Amino acid sequence: MKRAVLSVTLRGLRTARKIHQGMGGDLYTLEKFCLTDDKELLPITGPLKDFMGEIFNNYDEIIMIMATGIAVRSIAPYIRSKMTDPAVVVLDEQGKSVISLLSGHIGGANELARRVAGITGGQAVITTASDCLGMASVDMIAKRNQLIMEDLEQVKKVTACLVNGGKAFLVNESSLNLRETTLNHSCLEEISLDTLNSSRFTASPPDALVYVGYQEELYIKDLSIPIAKLRPQSLILGVGCRKNTSEAALINGVKTFLIQHNISPISLKAIATVDVKKDEQALKVLAEKMSLPLFIVNRDEILPIENRFPCSDFVKSTIRVGCVAEPAAFIISKEGKQVVGKKAFNGITLCLYEEKRRAR
Repeated sequence: MKRAVLSVTLRGLRTARKIHQGMGGDLYTLEKFCLTDDKELLPITGPLKDFMGEIFNNYDEIIMIMATGIAVRSIAPYIRSKMTDPAVVVLDEQGKSVISLLSGHIGGANELARRVAGITGGQAVITTASDCLGMASVDMIAKRNQLIMEDLEQVKKVTACLVNGGKAFLVNESSLNLRETTLNHSCLEEISLDTLNSSRFTASPPDALVYVGYQEELYIKDLSIPIAKLRPQSLILGVGCRKNTSEAALINGVKTFLIQHNISPISLKAIATVDVKKDEQALKVLAEKMSLPLFIVNRDEILPIENRFPCSDFVKSTIRVGCVAEPAAFIISKEGKQVVGKKAFNGITLCLYEEKRRAR
């Protein structure tokens, strides 16, 4: 986590030093305040707005000890997206008011403001609507549980529904325990898609839906409401293939496999295979095209557990182990849960395992 602490006055510099002592980071101030024998201080060179352009994208957190107006004008040209902008916190010289200015949820500015206020003895000023109403926002649910938000426009619509008093339901098809999550003051219910589509769903329909899971399409009929899809990126794709399988055949095979089983590719975390396949060009290209790491599992790791999976005598006589895709995915998933068992076609074998998460 890269952090910058900026001050533009001598009083502000005293507060900046206190924050730096408590949290660390790079300590910046005006050049005229930088003493030659003070190795802690880094200079703010040139106009502040130009300097912010140089450092804005180089830090995860920026703490600015100055007037809010100055801070706003200096960062305004560089603000792009809540998904990529750093957390920005602004406070007065004495640290009495610590304002979460930018990227309160995803960037973590709200939490950063609280931490800084704890050091300065001040008050954290949080203005995000969900926090003011005492409810969990969709993007905070995503951040806390390391979920990927698939469609930001849908997330915005669901969030707007919640802060305006709408009713939302949570559909959790992952292995995550989200029972602690509360939305709209206990109006959030944990339900299944089957419940939504069955005659048992007799209450008034929800105004919005938060979906946590791997399904690409939800197939919810006659329910035209905003749906925020939060994807756990925790599926390991196990792959076995014949020698010299073509790149196109493997890529198309994986696409077909995911479509057939209604799995969002966003949820894939890694590809796993056996050591004898480490030089297969098709596997390397697949990993590159999907921007996924390729993990190679040694056959010596598979041998003690291969009897847990369907094996082939022919494969065993060829490469010393009777199965590849399932044990490889099982091992890389830290002995996780099977999501889709082994499917073989055209010399390619694929499966999916969900990575086991450590208890929090």
